[in-house]
Amino acid sequence: MNRRCAYYSIFLLACQLWTAGACRALAFEAEDYEEPAGLCFAVYGNPAVGAWSFGFEDGTRLVNTPIMGQAFLTVLRLERSAAWYGGIGMTLRLMPQWRLAPFVGGGGGYYHTSANEESAVRPSDPNDIPAESFWGGIVEGGVRADLPGRSHFFDFSVRHVWNSSNSRLNFVAAGIAYGRRW
Repeated sequence: MNRRCAYYSIFLLACQLWTAGACRALAFEAEDYEEPAGLCFAVYGNPAVGAWSFGFEDGTRLVNTPIMGQAFLTVLRLERSAAWYGGIGMTLRLMPQWRLAPFVGGGGGYYHTSANEESAVRPSDPNDIPAESFWGGIVEGGVRADLPGRSHFFDFSVRHVWNSSNSRLNFVAAGIAYGRRW
């Protein structure tokens, strides 16, 4: 009986030592692989098609790479559907870490509207489109300009959004964003 307890004790001790070593060796520290790319306030618009949006974007960059993920939370107004949308999504950008850095990116998001078809469409205009929530594909390009000290920046970009529900609601918009790195 004592011998069996000794074996179990040795086994449990070995498991604890192995687990402690493995946890340290397999530990994931996000700071080793990611760095904040900045939180910004963005405004996009295209008066020709009546597309307007504003919102917040937050970026995270992979360390020592030109890869950046940009999550966004936005409010969108589309004149053609006479509706307001709330959007959430993400784009991935290829952007070098220069003071004046060009970028291209792509991604997607979900745009939700609470407007129903009867209240969102003006029947007097045949070009109006019923409002409905949609998934949107996004392609963007632009340039990020770091201000002196590299803690503040401006993004100047053009974004094309594809509407999954109705291609007549696709739009292109130019935008500007001002942000700060923490």
